[in-house]
Amino acid sequence: MATLVEPFYSFLPSGRHSFRLFVFLVTAALLLPCSAFAGDVGGWKSLGPLGARGSVLAIAIDRGSGATYVAGQSGVSKSVDGGATWVDASNGLTTRWVETLVLDSRSPFVLYAGTFGGGVFKTIDAGSSWIPLPGSPAHARALAIVPLTPSILYAGSNGEGVFKTTDGGATWAHIDGLAVRTISAIAVDPRASGTVYVGGSQDFASPKGLAKTTDGGETWKLVDLGPASSSIVSVVVDPSSPSTVYVAQLADSRYASTPTVMVSMDGGETWFSLVNSLPRFIAPTALAVDPGPSRKVYLAAYRTIFQS
Repeated sequence: MATLVEPFYSFLPSGRHSFRLFVFLVTAALLLPCSAFAGDVGGWKSLGPLGARGSVLAIAIDRGSGATYVAGQSGVSKSVDGGATWVDASNGLTTRWVETLVLDSRSPFVLYAGTFGGGVFKTIDAGSSWIPLPGSPAHARALAIVPLTPSILYAGSNGEGVFKTTDGGATWAHIDGLAVRTISAIAVDPRASGTVYVGGSQDFASPKGLAKTTDGGETWKLVDLGPASSSIVSVVVDPSSPSTVYVAQLADSRYASTPTVMVSMDGGETWFSLVNSLPRFIAPTALAVDPGPSRKVYLAAYRTIFQS
């Protein structure tokens, strides 16, 4: 069950704009029956698990219609009433293990799902049916759509680096020149389509860390996060200030005993620790930034809830 932890705050060095970190969790089902796991926690209302169907790994929300999609090890589910009821939306998925979901904000009936072992799938009817996209990476762990040109999509793989499509998934090309091979996070600058950040974890063939391109993947450079650089689990570009980039990292016993959240306000040139200390048992899973004036930063962590 989730653990409640006392609130905390952390700020950037004096003289810079200060950020307050609010941390939350979208609780995973953990393969337990609904009756064994359901229940509200603090100010959070339980919306699942969905028929005891496994962990939730990804969420996508259509702001226009309010439709909510969640995915995990048992496929995709959809709600059109704020999570009160759910229906299965996995028709056509030949593998049910879905690791990531992205929605085309300009065409909200279009979504992409990255799966473990089955490649990337696409729906053009809001989840009623899915079709496989040949040429996409078999183990797709991260997806990102270019906001200004939604036909361009990046897919991060488990050990094969990054793939790119410029025609909505009809064809894919492997991106060369990227040192990081095991990709867990991708973020695209909403105002500069060629600027992409890719975060990864270490495998036998490549380093871990963060890489950046400003020309759509033609060239890459590794981003220096400092001595505490560790496996990246999430990268987010602030939609209201794209030069501000957030990174969540797992703990690395060689350098740091706790996971970290870093922020750069100059496109990755310099970095500051946004949270000086997170409990060691934390396992960060995702970051999000409120696009509104509050600029709140949210951090999802496995089986833990932080409240402000």
